[in-house]
Amino acid sequence: MSDTAEIELCYLLLAPLHSQPDGVTAPVRAPRDAPDSFAVDIQVRAADRFTFDAQGVAVDIRCQQFDGLAMVYECCFRIDRPLAGDAAVRKRAVEEAVRADLLDRAGAPAVWEQYSIVLVPTPQDGPDVLIEQHGAALARLVRSLPKAPDELQVEQILRARARWSEADMTVVDWLGAVIIAEQGLYQSDVDLCVIAKYQLLRYRMLDQAMEQHLRDVRAHLATVRGRWRPSTQRVVASVVDGRLELLLEFERTSQSLLFVGEWYSAHVYSLLVQNLYLDEWKRSVSDKLASLEAIDATVRERLTISWRRLLDVVSLAGWTFLMVGYIILFVINLR
Repeated sequence: MSDTAEIELCYLLLAPLHSQPDGVTAPVRAPRDAPDSFAVDIQVRAADRFTFDAQGVAVDIRCQQFDGLAMVYECCFRIDRPLAGDAAVRKRAVEEAVRADLLDRAGAPAVWEQYSIVLVPTPQDGPDVLIEQHGAALARLVRSLPKAPDELQVEQILRARARWSEADMTVVDWLGAVIIAEQGLYQSDVDLCVIAKYQLLRYRMLDQAMEQHLRDVRAHLATVRGRWRPSTQRVVASVVDGRLELLLEFERTSQSLLFVGEWYSAHVYSLLVQNLYLDEWKRSVSDKLASLEAIDATVRERLTISWRRLLDVVSLAGWTFLMVGYIILFVINLR
């Protein structure tokens, strides 16, 4: 395969949705070799589709809305001489131009995710020969490296592989992937990459929300000790309840994907989970949720104590009032 090969590039950008979702919902496409019971609990709405000129390169952009929470931009384009030494730099320039425009359309969100995929038609000699001969160029293209990687870097970038057949292979890295397939059958694996990155974006959005709520709760708790603070209890309780529901949704999504078992799509997704550190993000979010639950219990306890103190004060005031009344009546009777 020469450096003029018909390689297509797919740049994924995911950002929180800042407006009400529109369009018709559709189910997520089942990946290759998935059983009939496969299902992903994600509502997808087809949005806009347009062409964007980036650095003189025509980029076909397909937009989708996931669960009314995130906008997914699937940007496909081609560059001249994709395996040449300067291809990674040119690819990066195109992606930066696309990202700047799309993030502006998305309202300049604080949290977003991206992923770069190299789509390669299966050469006559097969995927293994391709990786052996052009591994350095593919690794550089996946990570958009300004300089050529050494052998160790190439091995690290192209280490995680899954095979659909002798002619099809998917290589997963934390910054991107290489999908080698016959007849242009890339979309199934691209969809798995989108779902994994969406999962990561959801965790990051949740983590950001928890960080903000923890700061808000700390500000509430920093007020004068002993002051009645029902708003704090309401804030923490709503946060815990809402985040628990989101975590359950995450669990359902993960379980439905991993339900595929030993099938090819499960292998690809497991590689994505490992390389995107989704399990670590899940643990981080769970730890923060546990912290919020502990704070919620503390606030509830303090609120209960505050009510008890208030009742004690009211009771003491009542008894004091009665005692003063009895004393006044006693003095009047003595006269």
